[in-house]
Order: sequence, then structure tokens, then C-alpha cells
Amino acid sequence: MRRALWLSLLCVGCGKGSRAAPAPTPRASVSAAAAPRPSARPVTPPASAAPAVSAPPSRPVTTSRGFKLVVDKKGFDVATGSRAMLFRDGVVVRKRGGALLFAALGDKPGRIDDDGAAFARSRTAVARSDGASWAVWVEAGALVRARLPSDGAAPGEPETLARDAEEYPPAAAMVGGALAVAYVARRAGHDDDRRAKLWVEGRSIVALSGDSGASALSLLARDGARLLAAWIDQRTALAPVHVAEIDLSQAETRVGAPSVAWNAPPADGLLELAVSPQQPAPIALVAGPKNGAEFGLARVPLSPGARPRDDASWLDYPNGLDPAPVVAVSTCGRPAAVFVRPVTRAPDAPRSIVHAWVGATGELLDEVEIARAGRVDHLDALALATGAWVLYSGDGRTQLRRVRCAP
Repeated sequence: MRRALWLSLLCVGCGKGSRAAPAPTPRASVSAAAAPRPSARPVTPPASAAPAVSAPPSRPVTTSRGFKLVVDKKGFDVATGSRAMLFRDGVVVRKRGGALLFAALGDKPGRIDDDGAAFARSRTAVARSDGASWAVWVEAGALVRARLPSDGAAPGEPETLARDAEEYPPAAAMVGGALAVAYVARRAGHDDDRRAKLWVEGRSIVALSGDSGASALSLLARDGARLLAAWIDQRTALAPVHVAEIDLSQAETRVGAPSVAWNAPPADGLLELAVSPQQPAPIALVAGPKNGAEFGLARVPLSPGARPRDDASWLDYPNGLDPAPVVAVSTCGRPAAVFVRPVTRAPDAPRSIVHAWVGATGELLDEVEIARAGRVDHLDALALATGAWVLYSGDGRTQLRRVRCAP
């Protein structure tokens, strides 16, 4: 995004007020009472977009821990531009209407040959496990799930979990063998906020976000029957990052009192949230405006009940991005992040897809470039015993590249 756009944000958020109006969405104005709507950005770039830039051949990179991280020279084209997601046995792409398409992983991943114009433009959440894995999404006000194929078994039929969902990406996780889903529910009244709710297998739906609204969600399975939930309540003046603990050890779901971990600066586009499972505290990853003129990747420890932090740790970007994808993954048994960053300050600069390990306090270690593209709209990553798969949608195609750990 052009630097001038971030300069225009200087006066946004001059007032404080935790109940400020929600943030406007890109290229559209909203009333003071409206919440941010998720962007339905087409994945296929406009004709004026920068041409594709292939990743340079990667040499093994010796990390700070002494072993090497190797990026495969060969990538794989698996589909036209899409919001594809990775699971243990493959790649899943959702079509409008809920049909799921699949491509197998392996030494030579398969391809999905279908009309990209029919692909859904909203993100599908995937809850991964060694047993059953699930795809979860929102369509026409319904929260829907479908079991993903595993060990040769066919995928399950779509099942509606709730009928009060807003068109925001849900978050999903497996805890104690049960599926848990956080989603944004419709407002109870005209002057109310869109609040987050929690659906858990075999339990009643419960309120999650308390008195705060919600726009971006994340769930992280903890030891035992516990979850950590994080969400952004994006508004015009600020975008608080909330956190709460969830206890599923009893018959009744117990949601701890939410607390604010950090007040992110306001943003024009809908912010994305990833959570890295670091110890002693998980790390929230949010790419967005740092102030009126700078942009970067913020990292904030999530400690339920702690006082809000005055600021985050920032990795500065040469320029702004819209969208600015970031995902958390475990690579070689260590928490890591994959994110997109402009190569230079030029508005049409290529985008670099970067892998870095996340340190105990949120520091980013041993950055390695995975690939480049003229534009990147979407990311996902899947942990492997010997590295990770990285999936990205850029320049109208969905690509896969493998990262390997070497002694």
C-alpha cells in the first residue's frame, strides 16, 4: 500500500475512548455504529499487478541453534488463486456453497483443476490433529464444519453448528479430542457489538468476548483440557488485543475474565491475528500500522489478567501492505512465524515470504526467505516432523514450498 495511505491515518485515533466506532474497511465508508467487515478481496491480481517473481535458489542457512534450515528449490503449483488451507493429508480449497476440493501432499503434491472464480473468498479455519481434522467456515450466516479426509477415509458432509454467525473467519482447535470453534456472532441489538462466541463439541455455545466486540480470532490448545483464546476488537481509534483462558475440564465450559494484552494502533484494513505457542506466554502476531507513517509486524506476549502493555515489539516493514498475512507454525519443534513483507519501499515492490523462529519474548530469529511474488493475498503453514510446508496465494496462483531441517 502506498506510503501516502499511512500518512492519512495520522489523525485517526486522536481521541481515546475504548468504545470508539469500529474501523472502516478499505475502499468503503461506514457509519460510526458499524463494525469492520471482512475484506472480500479477489485473490486474482489486477492486470496492473507486478509480475510474478520466483524465489531465488536457497542455500542452506545455519541458524543460531547450529543446525541448518533448507528451503527446497522447487515449488509446486496446486491451484489457481485461492484461500487454500493445509491439513495432515493434503490441501483443501472451499468453493462457494460449501463444496470442498482436495489435493494430496507428498513428494509431488497434486493439483486442483477447477474454476477459481467459484472459490470462496473468505478464509476457512482448519483444526488439525493426528486423528480427525476439521474444516470450519461461515456461509450465509451459518457456522459450518466438515471432517477432512484422513488415512484414505472420505471427507464428511457439511454440518451446521450455529446460525448466528457473521462473515468473519472463525478459529478452530482440537482439545482433548474435541473440536472447539470461536466465531463472531451477529449483534443482539442495533446498538450492540458483534461479540465472539465459543462452540465446543458436545457442549452448549457460550459467550467468549464478554463486553468487548471481536473481528479477528485465534484459539490455542493448552495442556490438559484448556484453551487460550485471543481476539482483536478493531475500532476507529484503536484495536485492543484481548485474551482469555478457557477451562473444559468440567461439564460446564468456564471462560475466564477477558483482559486486554495491548491496544494496537488503528488500521484501515481488517487486521489478522496469529498466536505462537511460546513459553512462558504465547505470542500474538499482528501485522499493521505502527503509527501514522510506519508499518510492521507487532509481537505481544499474551498473559491473561496482566495489565495491558504500553507497546509491542516491532519488526519494521519497508512499506505498508493490504492484506498483510501472518501465520504461526512449529518448525523443527520450535515456534515459528511465516509472514509477508515488501522487499523495498516502492509501492509495487515484490513481496517476500519470510520464515523466522519466535523467541521466548517474541523476538524473531534467523529470517529465511521462502519465496517471492508480485502480490501475496493469503498464507498457511503446516508443521512436519522434519520441517514445514508453506502455502501462499500470489499473482493469481496457489503455490507450495517445503522447508526442511538438517543437522
